[in-house]
Amino acid sequence: METLKIEDFDTLIIPSGRRLMPLLRLLKALQVETEENGNRVSFNPTGALKITVDIRKKEIQSNGQTKSVPLVEGVSDVTSQRDIYLPPEVLSDILLMKISGMNKAIALRPIRTKN
Repeated sequence: METLKIEDFDTLIIPSGRRLMPLLRLLKALQVETEENGNRVSFNPTGALKITVDIRKKEIQSNGQTKSVPLVEGVSDVTSQRDIYLPPEVLSDILLMKISGMNKAIALRPIRTKN
């Protein structure tokens, strides 16, 4: 099982003190193509169905189900590009990856699934 390390990784700390992580930067690092349509971003990570994030409604749609999530749209201090910030546990669920490290670098490792 391979681990992907991303250096100089930015997180967003919201007023509650919770850290959010940049979805679009993670998808780019994982070489997952995205499709943007207005307030929606869709992608299909390896081993998962198509996922759509509705920025305006703050929802994620996958496998015919819609779930509200805490998200913030912002501009990365590291890349100076627009990004969608989500809690690490939400990213872990949709990317099927274990995320470790929350400071200036993170590591991503695929989650083993039972067949």
